[in-house]
Amino acid sequence: MIGHVIETAERDCCRQQHSTAFVMGGPNLEVFKFGLYLFVPVVALLHFGDPAWYHNHVLPVSPPVYYGRIHHQTVTTSIKVIYSPHRTGHTA
Repeated sequence: MIGHVIETAERDCCRQQHSTAFVMGGPNLEVFKFGLYLFVPVVALLHFGDPAWYHNHVLPVSPPVYYGRIHHQTVTTSIKVIYSPHRTGHTA
């Protein structure tokens, strides 16, 4: 009787080890995933990093940005406006 219980337990254990629920994808799946993980970011950088794509799709919808030197007078005026005591809710 005890021998039968042990044989049944060993058989069930072996079935669980060899069932399809525990089988992994294998090396082909790993190579595919690695290729995908490498391929997607590189293609995205090549596509969206192209200067022509940027000029055709981003610049027409983005607000203009002014590059150049900021004049001292503009900075001084902005600071005075920000820290003026006449602003509502601001106490100096």
